[in-house]
Amino acid sequence: MKILVFISMTLFFTFTYSKEFIYDKRNIVAPIKDQVWIASKKLSEKELRKLVLFQYPFKIITYKKVYGLLVKIDENNKKQLEILEILKKTPNIDNVYNRVYEGSSGFKMINK
Repeated sequence: MKILVFISMTLFFTFTYSKEFIYDKRNIVAPIKDQVWIASKKLSEKELRKLVLFQYPFKIITYKKVYGLLVKIDENNKKQLEILEILKKTPNIDNVYNRVYEGSSGFKMINK
């Protein structure tokens, strides 16, 4: 299922919602399969963007200092998933992990 997210009046994107989730009777917490955070404590935003732009086939969505660089991937592309595994072992990359959705409306989204 694709869900449209409005970030501001000019920027929006879609994401693929995962059926794998945790339900606590109020909220749904689930990974967003086609978005990945790439985190580094040592690399600046500019250095991280440069690394991804020139070496990896991912579309950059945004950067947050706390989480790192958010990229869009094709979760069905085996090559991109292999590249993510390589990226996890890259020097100065501290973490590579899926973005998660959390919210009370998540249960409705899963059951559509």
